[in-house]
Amino acid sequence: MDMKPSTECQGVMIVPPPPPSPVSREPFEKAYKVGHVLGKGGFGIVYAGVRNCDGLQVAIKHIAKAKI
Repeated sequence: MDMKPSTECQGVMIVPPPPPSPVSREPFEKAYKVGHVLGKGGFGIVYAGVRNCDGLQVAIKHIAKAKI
Protein backbone atom coordinates (compact mmCIF):
# COMPACT_ATOMS: atom_id res chain seq x y z
CA MET A 1 0.00 0.00 0.00
CA ASP A 2 1.26 3.47 -0.88
CA MET A 3 1.69 5.39 2.38
CA LYS A 4 2.34 8.82 0.87
CA PRO A 5 0.27 11.48 2.62
CA SER A 6 -2.49 12.97 0.52
CA THR A 7 -3.22 15.85 2.90
CA GLU A 8 -1.67 17.38 6.00
CA CYS A 9 -4.22 18.50 8.60
CA GLN A 10 -3.02 20.03 11.89
CA GLY A 11 0.05 17.79 11.95
CA VAL A 12 -1.96 14.61 11.30
CA MET A 13 -1.10 12.59 8.22
CA ILE A 14 -4.18 11.49 6.30
CA VAL A 15 -3.67 8.44 4.11
CA PRO A 16 -6.36 7.47 1.62
CA PRO A 17 -7.85 4.00 2.04
CA PRO A 18 -6.80 1.27 -0.38
CA PRO A 19 -9.08 0.70 -3.35
CA PRO A 20 -11.90 -1.72 -2.63
CA SER A 21 -11.30 -5.29 -3.62
CA PRO A 22 -13.97 -7.12 -5.58
CA VAL A 23 -16.24 -8.96 -3.17
CA SER A 24 -18.56 -11.78 -4.06
CA ARG A 25 -21.81 -11.12 -2.24
CA GLU A 26 -25.00 -13.05 -1.85
CA PRO A 27 -27.91 -11.34 -3.63
CA PHE A 28 -29.88 -9.06 -1.32
CA GLU A 29 -33.07 -11.06 -1.88
CA LYS A 30 -31.39 -14.19 -0.49
CA ALA A 31 -29.53 -12.45 2.34
CA TYR A 32 -32.51 -10.59 3.89
CA LYS A 33 -36.22 -11.07 4.47
CA VAL A 34 -38.06 -7.75 4.09
CA GLY A 35 -40.95 -7.10 6.46
CA HIS A 36 -43.45 -4.32 7.10
CA VAL A 37 -42.93 -0.58 6.55
CA LEU A 38 -41.49 1.22 9.58
CA GLY A 39 -41.56 4.69 8.08
CA LYS A 40 -41.44 6.90 5.00
CA GLY A 41 -39.49 10.06 4.38
CA GLY A 42 -38.14 12.38 1.74
CA PHE A 43 -35.45 9.97 0.59
CA GLY A 44 -37.17 6.61 0.81
CA ILE A 45 -38.98 3.95 2.79
CA VAL A 46 -37.65 2.05 5.82
CA TYR A 47 -38.67 -1.57 6.29
CA ALA A 48 -38.27 -4.01 9.15
CA GLY A 49 -36.19 -6.98 8.10
CA VAL A 50 -34.28 -10.06 9.15
CA ARG A 51 -30.78 -11.10 8.07
CA ASN A 52 -31.21 -14.72 7.04
CA CYS A 53 -27.76 -16.02 8.02
CA ASP A 54 -28.20 -15.31 11.74
CA GLY A 55 -31.76 -14.04 12.31
CA LEU A 56 -30.62 -10.54 13.29
CA GLN A 57 -33.43 -7.98 13.12
CA VAL A 58 -32.44 -5.05 10.89
CA ALA A 59 -33.87 -1.91 9.37
CA ILE A 60 -33.69 -1.77 5.57
CA LYS A 61 -33.82 1.62 3.86
CA HIS A 62 -34.84 1.64 0.21
CA ILE A 63 -33.83 4.79 -1.67
CA ALA A 64 -34.96 5.32 -5.25
CA LYS A 65 -32.10 5.99 -7.67
CA ALA A 66 -33.85 9.20 -8.69
CA LYS A 67 -33.33 10.52 -5.12
CA ILE A 68 -29.57 9.98 -5.12
